Amino acid sequence: MTVSEVQERNSLAGGSGAVGEALIGNPCQVTESATMVIFGIAGDLARKKLVPAIYDLAHGGQLPLDFDLVGFARDSTDVETRLREAVIVHARAPFDSEVWEALAERIHLVQGSFDDTAAFAALAARLAELDVRRGKPGNYVFYLSIPPSRSPRSAVSSQSPVSTAGIVGGAE
Repeated sequence: MTVSEVQERNSLAGGSGAVGEALIGNPCQVTESATMVIFGIAGDLARKKLVPAIYDLAHGGQLPLDFDLVGFARDSTDVETRLREAVIVHARAPFDSEVWEALAERIHLVQGSFDDTAAFAALAARLAELDVRRGKPGNYVFYLSIPPSRSPRSAVSSQSPVSTAGIVGGAE
């Protein structure tokens, strides 16, 4: 779908047709704020499947205005660059730098390992910052894009800011 097609669809649905409105936060789509936390965002599954799929949603105007993506990785060096390259190669929608930049502004990285309580405290602080920015608590989705040897119990420890309820695991 092209930018002009998304704009026209959005205009016909009552939106202004503005590019930013059409690409992220189409008012005719999901209106609730949402934050997705991907544990292992630097890994193959996240780079090749998850982030390109999120980009496709952004390209189609299917993400809410208040969507944020928080990535948790052992090493956050050049992750945004690697994610951009992966989107170019693996997304179904054609790459549009304007869509990517709008999405990239909503990507937040937290560096740490699963046994690092300070990293989980940093994650909790980042989620709290996003809630304050929105003025309300967000809806959270936690996706474990980690090797099978890491169980949800090891990734989400008793000292972490999240519980195992609502966790989606995908790397098998």
